[in-house]
Amino acid sequence: MLHFHLAEHGTTVRTEIIAGITTFLSMVYILAVYPSVMGEIGIPAFATATALIMVAFLMIAQIAHINFNDLTEAIPCLVAIIVMPFSYNIADGIGFGFIAWTGVNLLCGHRERLNPILIGASILFLAKYPFL
Repeated sequence: MLHFHLAEHGTTVRTEIIAGITTFLSMVYILAVYPSVMGEIGIPAFATATALIMVAFLMIAQIAHINFNDLTEAIPCLVAIIVMPFSYNIADGIGFGFIAWTGVNLLCGHRERLNPILIGASILFLAKYPFL
């Protein structure tokens, strides 16, 4: 776990696993009340705002851990934070955050921060958007 520098960020493997599980369960919940699906059965998109607000409370606490002095970390986070409410879609916000993280770190020459999974996820998100 030395690659992730957990101790430097004031966290533990257990905390990160719990956060990951919580995020996963939140995303499953959002899929269950996805706005377009809810709209198809007659529930307006704004009615799903409650779910988005609940997830926002879970995610807002993590903003304190963003290193705003490092723009290669702050800019992708800001992109994700802005895209989520305007797209009414948390997954799109996360996708744009992945793309921004990869792009910013490539442009700044921080290739050591990137790994094949992150690059692959960014490519998949990029491939998704032309088909919307």
